[in-house]
Amino acid sequence: MQSGGLFAQVFWSQQNAGENTWLYGPALTNFNNAEQLEGQVQYNWDVSQNLNLIVGSDYKTFDTDTKGTINGKYEDADEYSIIGAYAQVNIMQQIS
Repeated sequence: MQSGGLFAQVFWSQQNAGENTWLYGPALTNFNNAEQLEGQVQYNWDVSQNLNLIVGSDYKTFDTDTKGTINGKYEDADEYSIIGAYAQVNIMQQIS
């Protein structure tokens, strides 16, 4: 979504590899069910004729359930979230 100086987007994804995904090399089956959510918001505005400001934030979370077939003993510690914010200032100088 974009309107004026505002930009925003959200992304959601779910993957389900099923219960009987076969790995030919080690001759094992694995299970992978994952969910991901991401979002970004940014605003850009001209504060004055010579000053532009951009601020924004990002969010991401990822969780997976492999029933121990991929992540082993770390199965219950494999989810993560990332949150960040930023700001940028542009000062435009006029050359005489």
